[in-house]
Amino acid sequence: MKPSTNLRLGHKLKLTPRLQQAITLLQLSSMDLETEIRNTLENNPFLEEQEGPAPGIAETGEGTTESGPDTGSDHFDQTDPTANDTDYLAGSRDYASVDAAVRDDPPVSRDTTPMTPSVRDSYDISAFLDNLSGYRSLAEHLREQIRIAPLTERQFLVADAILENINADGYLETSVGELVEFLADLGGVDDDEIERVLAVVQSLDPPGIGARDLRECLLLQLVQMESSHESVNHAEAIVRERFDALSRRDFTAIRRTLDLGEDDLVDALNVIRHLDPKPGAQLDRSPAGYVVPDLVVTRSRDGWQVQLNEDAQSKLTISPSSKTYLAADSNREDKIYFRQRYQEAKWFLQSLKQRNNTILRVATEIMRHQQGFLDHGERAMKPLTLRQVAEALELHESTVSRATSNKYILSPRGAHELKYFFSSQLSSDKGDALSATAIQAQIRTLIAEEPDDKPISDQKIADHFKSKGISVARRTVAKYREQMHIPPSSQRKGFL
Repeated sequence: MKPSTNLRLGHKLKLTPRLQQAITLLQLSSMDLETEIRNTLENNPFLEEQEGPAPGIAETGEGTTESGPDTGSDHFDQTDPTANDTDYLAGSRDYASVDAAVRDDPPVSRDTTPMTPSVRDSYDISAFLDNLSGYRSLAEHLREQIRIAPLTERQFLVADAILENINADGYLETSVGELVEFLADLGGVDDDEIERVLAVVQSLDPPGIGARDLRECLLLQLVQMESSHESVNHAEAIVRERFDALSRRDFTAIRRTLDLGEDDLVDALNVIRHLDPKPGAQLDRSPAGYVVPDLVVTRSRDGWQVQLNEDAQSKLTISPSSKTYLAADSNREDKIYFRQRYQEAKWFLQSLKQRNNTILRVATEIMRHQQGFLDHGERAMKPLTLRQVAEALELHESTVSRATSNKYILSPRGAHELKYFFSSQLSSDKGDALSATAIQAQIRTLIAEEPDDKPISDQKIADHFKSKGISVARRTVAKYREQMHIPPSSQRKGFL
């Protein structure tokens, strides 16, 4: 065959450095963003920090302070109405306009509305500062490893979507099918490609990360031991083949099925006992029980109001000395360097402002939909999906996902991650739409009120919902119970 030259047309996915920066900033938590800001300040002479108070903190979980009297108002407001930003992560055409703004606009400073003094003063700042130096997030740890993994640019995007859906315990919270739908814009992403990239993620440290359930989590840890010891092999066989019996603590069935002696079983169970059911929780050394809220919800005379937490990140501006650098009579290389740093500084500030506006818009839409939660708690939570919010704001689902991952909102009911407010839908015979979170809250209440000597079974819980016209299968009850880390009724009388 003779060598020849052919002209071929095609499309290739390419992320510009600015697009990569915008995506990175949007998906960072407030603490990770602060680290990024510090690094940028050190490397860019055109940026400087404005004086401001230290970040506030809030305790996670269901708040101990109940909301005020119900005003019955459906009004929601956001403190920064500059919400005409387009979905700047959806395509290059959006970046062209932003790039022009960076070149032509005057220096940009962060524009948010201050928190009310009563909210700011309620945070224990000293506790945050005491623990800040030891902070290292699970997301940061995983992203550092995935950056050096042998992946293509397309696979890096798939890996990024997977990492966004790994919770604090280290589990993958979404299905492969949902990831395929989420990554539809990449074109041609199928289950096999997701599984291949997921296998890479599951090879990261700590062992067991990225599992979809407890069984897979334990198996990943056992496989990564790479030990030929009989006790490890037996432990892997138990988890792989008889996990159901292990969950029931039916050790007789395990011995009979796998033909194990009593000593072999004891050794294998000892190996399993030392595995970590929550590998992500052990690595994340963030201040125990505390997060920096990105947003705050307060009640005013006009209803609930969503505000950006101004204290959640440092305030930056273009240094007044920048004109001196740019006007200096220096050589050509220095002039090029100063102009590049100046443009990078302006772009960074614009990206920060765009990030804040996007998060505020998304949070406002979420809380508008979930006002029942603010008024009445989890039992009033409504079904809500990423797609609903994306369509309401004319954003892409991936943008909404990044804007809600590791972003916390503080309300009178506590501090919650924005993704907490997304929930699948169940229907009742009356036609009412119920959220999975509301059902979980009812399951938790039923189990909390059960007699100590007679725990209620999953089937009886399902029957309870059926009597109220709510169709919830027994397997669904079991799944929700496991997600809340509540053992089955057979184990709630006591543990071996």
